[in-house]
Parts: sequence; structure tokens; C-alpha cells
Amino acid sequence: MNIGQIVEKLNTGTKYDELVSVLGFSRDTIKQDLKKVGFQYDNKKKQMVFTGYESEYKNTLQIPYSDLRKQGRKQRPSKDKKALSASSESSQKEVRKTSESSNTPSATLSDSEIKKLKDLLKSIDSNELYLELAQLPSAEEKKKHSIEISLDTFNAFNEFSERYSGKRISKNDLIEIALNRLMKDFS
Repeated sequence: MNIGQIVEKLNTGTKYDELVSVLGFSRDTIKQDLKKVGFQYDNKKKQMVFTGYESEYKNTLQIPYSDLRKQGRKQRPSKDKKALSASSESSQKEVRKTSESSNTPSATLSDSEIKKLKDLLKSIDSNELYLELAQLPSAEEKKKHSIEISLDTFNAFNEFSERYSGKRISKNDLIEIALNRLMKDFS
């Protein structure tokens, strides 16, 4: 069964319990896998919607669920910078060995090109908040609401938000980004 068939079944009333028995994975696993490829449940539309890039939509629908599960079992990349760097260096060496051993010409990256790519990735990581800010819903309608939080949390948030005060990201933006992340992670 491919992703498109799973989404179609969910959108036509099939319950997760039925998919669990067919696919052999838990409801949470199926939800997480669909989220990884860009599908999320839209409460307003009462159906699964694609939130990824439009250009990837058709290809995503054709992915066999078994292939997606195989990818899920692979070792996840470490968020530790040193481990990530060591991992990428070993991958680069493997690519170089493979290209040297094959008879076909291949494009290899020079050390300076690799360094530039690493720097680009670092700048993308540092701009993650800006990317998330750009994906927030339009600010045409706002709702003002007071909340109560612990003083420690409030002080930690104030200290955190000071890093972004000169970068045109307001406390309201940071709170909205955090709430969106919370809802995505736990919905």
C-alpha cells in the first residue's frame, strides 16, 4: 500500500485501527510516518492534507509504505555536531572511494566546496526561526489572551527572547512558533 492509498482511506472514513491491522504498525507510528512525508490532519477540513512542497506531492503519494518504514529503521542522524561532522566526513570518503573505483567519470567536490556547503548548512540552521516565522498563518486576525506560567519559565523565556530582540522577532512571534511546534509534535 502506498502513501496515497493510506491518505485516501483516511480521508474517506477509514479508521486508524483498520490501517493498524492491515499495515501492522501502531496508530502513532503511522501518524508519525505520514507527518515525515508532509501529511497532517486538518481539523477545519476534517481530513489529511499535504503540507510539503507542491512539487513533491505526486511523488510522495507514490511512495510505498514499506519503503518508508525501511527508511524509518535506518539510523537517525545525530544532532551532535561532532558526530554529524565525523559522519559526513566518512560519507565523503565513501563517495570518493566509490567514484575512484568505478570506471565512469563522476563529479567530486573539492575540500573548499565541501567547506562552503557545511557553512551553508550552518547558516540554514541558524535561520530556522526565520523559516518557521515565515510559515506562520497570516496575522490578519489575532486573539489576545492572558496565560499564567511559572516565574522561572517566564524569566527563562525573557532571557531567551533577548537574543532575538534585535533581529526583528518579537516575543509574540516566539510564542506562536513554540505553540505551533507543540501542536505539530503532539497532535
